Amino acid sequence: MNTMPYRQNNKGLAQTRKSVLQLEKYMKDYRNKKKRIELHPTMSGKQKRIALDQLERNRDMRLSVVPKMIERADIPSYGQNLFRN
Repeated sequence: MNTMPYRQNNKGLAQTRKSVLQLEKYMKDYRNKKKRIELHPTMSGKQKRIALDQLERNRDMRLSVVPKMIERADIPSYGQNLFRN
């Protein structure tokens, strides 16, 4: 099976694959940290809120690159696929 046409048509996806995998790993770690904070038995509600706010700020900064990654991936939108010949 020849994968060259697929690779040529999806160069952008190949370029962003490593970044996407890193973001997936980060989000998995984020969810684990969030759950640990929420279930921490000795932290007060105020301490939990501060820790969760910081965690969310870090997450938002990390995810701010997603729109740029989508542009780099050069993924056609659904609407563009409707009008392709």
